[in-house]
Amino acid sequence: MKKVLVVEDDASMRDLLVMVFKDAGYEVSEADGGVSGLKRVQEDPPDVIVTDLGMPDLGGFEFLRTLQQGDTVRIPVIILTAKRMPPAAIREMQHEPNVKAYLVKPLQHTKLLAEVSRILQGR
Repeated sequence: MKKVLVVEDDASMRDLLVMVFKDAGYEVSEADGGVSGLKRVQEDPPDVIVTDLGMPDLGGFEFLRTLQQGDTVRIPVIILTAKRMPPAAIREMQHEPNVKAYLVKPLQHTKLLAEVSRILQGR
């Protein structure tokens, strides 16, 4: 069973994402911010990470930079955010080796699941 780590500071959004992934047959772990997300990655590396960018303790960009050190750079990341970013910022972020998709909230669960499936098939 493939493992998904959901890193989201909004508890209701995190609960929803966990439910969506569990219902789709994934093993899911969760973290309420970047610091706890990094801890989860070290304890039990997931097959894919779904993360918000706007987190209070360790922002999404710092979270991504930290993931790019060592073996965690191989873990694909899907970014979920409520903020629309300028196209240049999206292109720059997508040049990060582990960022595989960028989705804007509110999102369609089917689209998110399709992205996760696509990414995991490519591994």
